[in-house]
Amino acid sequence: MKTIPFLHKLQLLVMLCTAAFMLVSCSGKDEIIDDPDGQATGQSDWKDVPASGGTITKGDIALTFPPGTFLTNSKVAVTELAKGEVGGEHEVSKFYEITLPATTKAPVKITIKSKEQADDIYFVERGLGYSPSYDRYIVSAYSTEGTYDNGMYTMTLPAMENGKENVNFAIGLAHVQRIEGDDAGSRADDEQVGEVKWHVDVNYGPKMEWLGLIPYPDFRNFGLLWMSSTEQARFHKKYPILKRAIGEALGKIQELGYKVKTDRDIPIIVTGCVEEYGMFTQSRIADEKSTLTIGLEKMVADDDTIAMKQTVIHELMHYFQSDYDTRSPWDKAGENGDEAILYESGAVWAEKFMDKGNLNVNFILQFLPQFLSAGLVDVSSAYEGDAESATNHKMYQHQGYGMAPLLEYMTKKMGLTSTVELFELWHKASDKTTFSALKAWAKKHGSDMFDGNNFDDFFKSLVNGEVIPGTIPSMFTNGAGSNFNSEGKSQELVERCTAYGCKLQQITVNNTIADLNKKELVVKQRNKDVQTYIFYYTNPKDIHWVDGIISAGDSAVIDLAFMEGETRKLNVFTLTTNKGNKSMHMSAITQELRKKDQNGLGIQSVYFDASFTVKNYKDEQRDVAAECLFTENFTVTTSTSSTLTLSARRITGDIIYDILVNVTGLDTSSPVAKVSFSRNLSTQQFDVEMYNMPCTLNSADEKVWFASKSEGTLKVSRISYRGSDNATFNRLAEDSDEGWAEITIKFNK
Repeated sequence: MKTIPFLHKLQLLVMLCTAAFMLVSCSGKDEIIDDPDGQATGQSDWKDVPASGGTITKGDIALTFPPGTFLTNSKVAVTELAKGEVGGEHEVSKFYEITLPATTKAPVKITIKSKEQADDIYFVERGLGYSPSYDRYIVSAYSTEGTYDNGMYTMTLPAMENGKENVNFAIGLAHVQRIEGDDAGSRADDEQVGEVKWHVDVNYGPKMEWLGLIPYPDFRNFGLLWMSSTEQARFHKKYPILKRAIGEALGKIQELGYKVKTDRDIPIIVTGCVEEYGMFTQSRIADEKSTLTIGLEKMVADDDTIAMKQTVIHELMHYFQSDYDTRSPWDKAGENGDEAILYESGAVWAEKFMDKGNLNVNFILQFLPQFLSAGLVDVSSAYEGDAESATNHKMYQHQGYGMAPLLEYMTKKMGLTSTVELFELWHKASDKTTFSALKAWAKKHGSDMFDGNNFDDFFKSLVNGEVIPGTIPSMFTNGAGSNFNSEGKSQELVERCTAYGCKLQQITVNNTIADLNKKELVVKQRNKDVQTYIFYYTNPKDIHWVDGIISAGDSAVIDLAFMEGETRKLNVFTLTTNKGNKSMHMSAITQELRKKDQNGLGIQSVYFDASFTVKNYKDEQRDVAAECLFTENFTVTTSTSSTLTLSARRITGDIIYDILVNVTGLDTSSPVAKVSFSRNLSTQQFDVEMYNMPCTLNSADEKVWFASKSEGTLKVSRISYRGSDNATFNRLAEDSDEGWAEITIKFNK
């Protein structure tokens, strides 16, 4: 068929109000199922079709069902629609509403009588499709080429595997403004890949929403829009670019290894009905009838050809992805489900091939912070309270947009250039959750990135700029951060931390703070179930990671001497993840600017833990246990190479904890410690004192004193406990289980 000249004024009134064009209020199967006793068709329109096959005629249309089309005797309805109801003045034949079982085991032949024969006459099918972009079912229209012979146009409706419900659509002949398109780049080289062609329908249909007043789309035409002369001129200019982009995108997708099951002619509709670059509409009839829509107004109004090319490959990826999903067409991305994450991430990842291998950074960064926060497991819990509710499909869609960098990381880590394996694994799997598919993909390539804390490497690589070159960490935090007041204090950062997600938080230290070079920044993670990595920079091209991980009250200390003379502020980031990515836990980070210890020995924390059984003069026994973690308010009175004396206080509510540690012989193999500990709460007093505790050096930054009564190395000179009953206990119970005590002091390196 020859190419039809386009932009003739009369032909601008193309009746195809494609998919996007009329939004339907119904969003579930119950609203779109037709019943033989329902309102969609008259009772006299229903005909029986036996399993052995047969033909149904109504007016000028005939439907022929080969033997085995239906496994059992079935009912099919053909209803004649009013003239002009679907295609307006462009109609060549009457249109007919068809209702039939959604699963057919053989192709159905459709013939319509026509007094006209012309190159621009096509079958026009209008029915419900699913739009992931709008997360709803919409009226979807597409033109299909037929064959003409002896006053009759003939087409074939492909076999459909769509479950038990009925499917409803309208079909007829109409003049269509069609721009042929076929490109060498769209041909498949692999014999196992179906040949993929494409065509473009130019459509200037209405921008009108369905307001829910009509229980089922009746396929009416709502009027037409015109393009201005400026838009026409720009469309003339843009169409060759669009045509090349389609061919290039199809070729690239097939080069990546994606394929469709059968030969396809993909309908690509350029329309003035949508106010976005593009969308994919999944046909409720069959995958072969799915369509791509390109927003005409966006295309002609925007000179960003890269954006147009990225739109084309993104939506075409959805078309190919639909062949890798084994479920019913209208369920594939329409159940508010997790699978939308995989769909969208794969499509956004593929956009890089239309821009010299570069990810679409500006687009991704709109969604990346939320993706990092939400993680990969129990995604909806991380969106609780957000504008996007946990049942909203867009939540999963946006999660997919933000996940594209993870696919980039995985392909690089596993030495791949394509994500096709991911969708093949997903296609075969019984568990179709995104996380399950990602794990299976990594496992296939021997990667343990989802084991334990190994996933943290993705976050660290991301902030280092290794996944998306040219990005800096502040881009991933939405600009949120905390600052220090004149006293060196800042608010505590308390956030939920999800499994396989991270909390990336920014702390800003202004370079104008007095005596900054004589201070140190102390960052502490109070929660024991999470772990925090810390890095900082004044120049984002020069990132410094602090050694080690902090958790359970650990602190990291950054000596700020290097800030002397620095003209830029210091940006410190905490990257927090769950230990082992098991479940959701809270992260609680405190930060403090403090003057450095002039003796040069900084203390991170002191942890004291002891347990004894004591008795009083009446031989009454009581168990005594003491435990406390000190992470601030240290006073070092003596600090030399051989001695250390420190005291620390912690106030929690109206409870005051005090500890005094004296160590001698630090430069010998057997240093000795004396420890006094007390806990005070109004009417309650607990004191324990012990001495002659051999000290063992465990590491360069940690010294641990441990003593056990049974070993005879712990000598307790006094243990006293006075409770609210004023009872005093001051002797060890001789026949009790052995007591023990442990103290750990962590020093700054």
